[in-house]
Amino acid sequence: PGGSASRNFTLFPSGTGDTLDQVNESGSGTTNSCPGPQSLYQSFTPGLSPLTRVEVRARADGGFPVEGTTSTFSIRAGSPAGPILFSAPVLVNAVSTGDVWIEVPIAPALVVDTGTTLVIEWAESDQSQLSWYVGGDDYAGGVAFACGGAELPGADRDFRTYSFVIP
Repeated sequence: PGGSASRNFTLFPSGTGDTLDQVNESGSGTTNSCPGPQSLYQSFTPGLSPLTRVEVRARADGGFPVEGTTSTFSIRAGSPAGPILFSAPVLVNAVSTGDVWIEVPIAPALVVDTGTTLVIEWAESDQSQLSWYVGGDDYAGGVAFACGGAELPGADRDFRTYSFVIP
């Protein structure tokens, strides 16, 4: 009487298998980065919610540090200048030169409105060691943006987004 009870529960259980939602893998050998601390962007249109993980395909250039490097990834609403819905630093482990898929776990999972535009932002402190793959306009649900947020007409960056299906 007069007391309250509480229960711990998880709305989005961890360990649920990810489902690939949006993807652009251009197969392009072209990359670009920004001089100094600037951001690169790619918009996308989620078909599933919640957003649980994003991956971007990058190239590690010569001189990649043995200890890896940290980059900040954000999800923005609408445009490169839109409000930040999620942001986190991600350690990119040491690799030899070549391709690497950088995994950005989104925890807790981000509930999004499907069919709306979201933007992946990659803000690096030093883009001389990593560059993001960019190819032709293969992805109909978004567009690539250059340093500072200017649209790159006819281009998309390589990325994958994931969700899970709630049983």
